[in-house]
Amino acid sequence: MLLLALLISFIGTLPPGLITLTITQTTIEEGKKAAWLTSLGATIPEFIYTYIALIGANFLLQNEAVGYYIQVASAVLFLVLGVYFWLAKPKVKGERASIDANHGKFFQRGLTAGFFNFLIVPFWLFVVVWLRSNGYVVEGHLTYALFSLAGALGAFGAFLLYIELGGWIVKTFASAERYFNRGIGTIFLVLALYQVYEVLNVV
Repeated sequence: MLLLALLISFIGTLPPGLITLTITQTTIEEGKKAAWLTSLGATIPEFIYTYIALIGANFLLQNEAVGYYIQVASAVLFLVLGVYFWLAKPKVKGERASIDANHGKFFQRGLTAGFFNFLIVPFWLFVVVWLRSNGYVVEGHLTYALFSLAGALGAFGAFLLYIELGGWIVKTFASAERYFNRGIGTIFLVLALYQVYEVLNVV
């Protein structure tokens, strides 16, 4: 389960976003040491937001019937995401992270960027509830802490990849983002079909 959390977090952090572009920008402009501090700062909100999502997921799943509705919602959401990524237009090229931080406090820069990444909570809330509805149970505060730590480490691993290959990654995504988006879209569409199958088996 912890390995799964690390892997999901790593993959989910790979697409260019506020934090990864901030780290890339810091690497290019300030060097790897500054980018490391920025990455460490950004990892803390990853842990906190994941822990909050786990508590929220446990609250939602107090009612056993929620699992069925989550599966239905998952099928719809996966379908919407699949279509969205298939139709998405490339937008990475030329973008820069828009985060105002003190260039002398790189850890704070990462911390600020991380806390501004509010999508971490709904992302993990959805992932955890979906895992639970498919038989993977995450319970207890110790398990929450370990799961959150694994998620944070997965994100940190992606941050380090951006430090080492940041410029190349952004350039590659800029030129091949359409194909990347369609690949992600296909994965979501397959997951949608799987969820429809699961829902039909429950009925």
